[in-house]
Amino acid sequence: MNPSLAYARTQADGLDNIAHTPLQGQQAWQYAQSDNYFSPEEQAAVMQKQLEPYRQQIQQALTDVGFSPAHLAKYPNIEADLFSGRSTQLMNVVIGEDITMRGTLRIVMTPEGTDILIKPAQNELTVPSSIHGVSLSRLEQRQLVETGELPRPLLVPENGELVPTYLRVDKTTNTVDMWRLRTEDLPTKLLGIDLSKDQQQMLIAGYPVRLSGLLDRQGEAFDATVRVSAAEKSLNLTDFSRQDVVLRPDQTFRNQLAQNNEGAKTDVTQGREIASKTTTATHQQSQSLPQLLTQTDKQEQDQSRHAPVKLLHNNTMTKFDELKERFPNLIPVQELRSNVSIVELAVQYGYEPQAHKGKSRPVLEHSDYKDVIIIKNPQDPSQQVYQRAGDFSDSGTVIDFIRNRLSTVFSKFNHPGEHEFKNITSVLYDYLRIDPNHVNQIRKATAELTAAAPKQQFAKEQFDLRPLETDNYLTKRHIAPETIARPEFAGKVVAQVAYFNPQTGHTDNYTTAIEHPERNYLKFTNVAFPYYNGQSSEITGMELRNENIKLHAPGSDRYSSIYVSNAPAQVKQFFVMESAIDALSHQQLRAIGGDKAFDSVYFSTGGQLTPQQVNTMTKYMGSFNKEPDWKINLAFDNDNKGHRFDLMYIQQLTATKFPMSPTVGGLGRITYLLPEQPAYTAIQEALLSRVNAFNTTLHAQLAYTDQDPLGKSVLASQQFTIGRHGDQVAIGIPETCMALTSFTRDLLELTGLDKRVAITKAHGKDFNEDLTREVQQGQKYRYVITDEKGTTHTKGNVATMMARLIGNLRSTAETEQLTKTYQITERQPFGFRVPQVEIKLESGEVIRSTQTPAFDKLIQLEKRDRVRSNMVTPAAEKKPLNPENKPALGQAPTMPADEDHPKSKRR
Repeated sequence: MNPSLAYARTQADGLDNIAHTPLQGQQAWQYAQSDNYFSPEEQAAVMQKQLEPYRQQIQQALTDVGFSPAHLAKYPNIEADLFSGRSTQLMNVVIGEDITMRGTLRIVMTPEGTDILIKPAQNELTVPSSIHGVSLSRLEQRQLVETGELPRPLLVPENGELVPTYLRVDKTTNTVDMWRLRTEDLPTKLLGIDLSKDQQQMLIAGYPVRLSGLLDRQGEAFDATVRVSAAEKSLNLTDFSRQDVVLRPDQTFRNQLAQNNEGAKTDVTQGREIASKTTTATHQQSQSLPQLLTQTDKQEQDQSRHAPVKLLHNNTMTKFDELKERFPNLIPVQELRSNVSIVELAVQYGYEPQAHKGKSRPVLEHSDYKDVIIIKNPQDPSQQVYQRAGDFSDSGTVIDFIRNRLSTVFSKFNHPGEHEFKNITSVLYDYLRIDPNHVNQIRKATAELTAAAPKQQFAKEQFDLRPLETDNYLTKRHIAPETIARPEFAGKVVAQVAYFNPQTGHTDNYTTAIEHPERNYLKFTNVAFPYYNGQSSEITGMELRNENIKLHAPGSDRYSSIYVSNAPAQVKQFFVMESAIDALSHQQLRAIGGDKAFDSVYFSTGGQLTPQQVNTMTKYMGSFNKEPDWKINLAFDNDNKGHRFDLMYIQQLTATKFPMSPTVGGLGRITYLLPEQPAYTAIQEALLSRVNAFNTTLHAQLAYTDQDPLGKSVLASQQFTIGRHGDQVAIGIPETCMALTSFTRDLLELTGLDKRVAITKAHGKDFNEDLTREVQQGQKYRYVITDEKGTTHTKGNVATMMARLIGNLRSTAETEQLTKTYQITERQPFGFRVPQVEIKLESGEVIRSTQTPAFDKLIQLEKRDRVRSNMVTPAAEKKPLNPENKPALGQAPTMPADEDHPKSKRR
C-alpha cells in the first residue's frame, strides 16, 4: 500500500484525524472524502484502465522518443507514472535520431486516441506577461514566482466559452501550467456535508469556504476551511477548529529560538563568536550578500557604524545613510534591489532613453559601448529585470546588470583582487550616496519613459481579418500569388483591415469600428501572419506588414509564439527564418530552381530568438511525422545577428550532449562557460584545439599588417579569447560572421548534430533580397542557360544565339565525353522559369534532346525577320571609273582630278 495512503487511512480512522501538517491533512481528507470524487490513487487506477487498450500504440509512440519497452523495463517508475496519467521526472527525450532535449513526458487522450505530450524544460522560470491573450499584472507575475500559483483563476476562452483556469508553476520544468477547473470536477459531497452550487462556484472562483459539521470516520464533528490549491491541483483543508498541534521546542532552546526569530543573537552565541573570531549569520542575514562580502567590507562597516550620520547641505540624508541606519551591519540584497531602479542607474551612468521605442518596456542605449537594454516592470524596482537586445544570456536583476558590465560601463569600480560582490555593491553604494535632489531630477527625466502603458490582451475577434487579395503588399516584395496559394501557406497569410479614426488620430479595433458606423474611418490593409505558441490551435499573436509598418499586433505573445506553416504528411525539412516574408521568398526561390515539392515546414521568429521560441519549435517538430533523413535548416539572415541566432539555437539544441552555460563577456563578444565533467572532456579538448587553430590562422595574417594599424586591430578583435571563470573554461566568441560560423560548425560536428542540423544562408542579407535580385535579372535577361547543378553559364535575350551557345556546350561535352545536362529556361513574372530546351548527355552521348514548339517557332521568326531585314536594305551602287572619259583601246586613261581622289601623304 502507498505509505501516504496508509497514513491517511490511519488518520481518518482515528479520533485525531485532524493532521499535524497541511500535507497530512490533505492526504487524510483525500482518503475520507465520498465516492463521487476520486483520490489521486483512484484517478491513477481509472487512467490505467482507460489506457490499457492503447498499450501497443503508446509503446510505439514511446519508442519513437527513445523509450522502448526494453528501456522502460529498466525503469518501472517511468512506466508507472506514464500509465497513471502523471508526468515523468525530468529526462532526455529523443526528438530525432541525433537530437535530444530535457523535458517530461505524459500520456494524453485525444479524439484520435492516445498521444505523448513532450514538455520541454527551461533553465530558469520566466513568467510571461500574458497567457492565451489574458494579461498578467506585475503582482500576479510576482505571486507565481514566489508562491508557485495564483490564488484566483483567469477566464480563458475555450470552444466559445470562458473557462476558469488556474496558473501554477511546474518546478520540474520551470514552466507555467494551466489547470482548467469546472463545476463537474468538484465533489458534491464532502465528509458528510453536501456542497451547494454556490459553494462549488466560490471554490472554483478561488475563494475559501468555511464548512461546519464535517465528520471523520468515527463520526466526530469538526470545522475546517476548504479552498482550491493550484500548486497541488486539488482541494486543501486548513484552519481546523479542533485539536491544533503545534511543535514546541525543548525548554533549553526556547530562549535561543525566540532570539533567532527576531534576528538577534544570544549571549552564548556572541561569546562563541568572540572566542572563535568568526561571525554567525542569523537567518535574516543569510538572505543577504555572502559572508565573504561581510568580511571584505568589514572595515567600511566598522567605520560607518561609529561615524556620525552624514547629512547633506540641506540636512537631507542620502538613501545610503537611511539604509545604514536601518541595517547597521549589512544591507540585504533585497533592500538594495528595491531602492535602486535599473532605469535610473543606467541613466546616471551614461545610458540614453529611447522614448520612441516604447514605454511599457523602456529601451536605453549606451552609445560608447553600443549596449542596448530593455527593461521589464520599469515602475517597480523590486521586480525590475532587464535584457540586452538580441542576447538572452545578458539579462536579470540590477545585480546581474552591474556584474555583466564591470569590465565596461562600471570599470572604475572593478578593483582587481576584490571579490565580485564587493565591486557590485560599490556601484550600488555609489549611486545610493547621490544627492537626493539629483536623484529626483533623474526620476523626473525618466518618469515619462516609464509611464504605465495600458496593456491590451490579444484577441483575434478585435481584428478584421479577410482573405488576401491578388494585388497586395507582398507582390511589391516580388512574392507571387501562386506562392501564397501553395499548401504550405494556405490560410497562414491573410489581410487585416485597420480602421484609422481621423478625429482622434488613433486606430480603433474592429469591434469599435462596427459599433460606430457613423465615424468616417480611413481604411488601410496590412498583410497579417498569425503566430502560435504550440499549446493549442488558437492564434496568440500576429505580425503585421505593409509599405510603412513592420510590427506585431497589440497583445501579441512574442515571448514564446512563432509563425508556423502547414505541415505535409511527412516532413523532410524544417526551415527556421527571421521573418515570414523570408519563408515565402525561400519557397519561391526553390520553385524557381525546379523544386516544387510540398515536403517542408517553415518557422519564423519575428526578428528575434528566445529560448521559449526554440522550445515551441521543438514541440512542433516532435509532433509532426518526419521522413527518416529529415533535417533542420537554420536560415536566419546572413549578417552578424543571424549568425548569432544560429549559435544561440544550436547551443540550446546541444545542451544534452555538451552543456555550455551562457555568460557575459567583453564588448562585441559572446561568452560561454564550457562543462568540466569528465564525460565532456573529449569534446572540450577538440573544440579548444579548433579554436586555437582559428586563432593561429588569424595570428599569421597579423604579420602582414604591421604597417596597417587599423587592419591589425580588426584582425585582433576577431580572435577567440580563452580564459577561466572559477573552475570552468570561458571562451569568448567575436560577434563576426567568420568567427560565429566557424564556432557553430565546430560545435555541430563535434556533437554529431551536423547530420541533422544544417546552416542555410542567403547570398545577400536575406532570402527576399535574393528573390528581388532574381526577379531583376529576369527583367534584364529573358533567357538563361544552366547545368544540372544549377550553375548559370550564360544569359541573353536572342533565342537563336542561345540555341547556338547551348549547341557549343553540347559539342564540348561530346568531345570530352562528359555527363552533363543543359537547359535553356525563359524568365517569367516573379522570377519563375519555363524550360524551353534540354540536352542530357552521358559519357559524351546524347540520350535526350528536347525543344518546345514555342521556342522553335521563336527561332524561326527571328531567322525570318533577319532575312527580311537584309532584303529591305539596298546594295551599294557601283560607280565606274571615269565613265565619261573611258579610253579607247590602246589609249592611255585620263587620271582623275585631284579633288576627286586626293593623293595620300607620304609618311
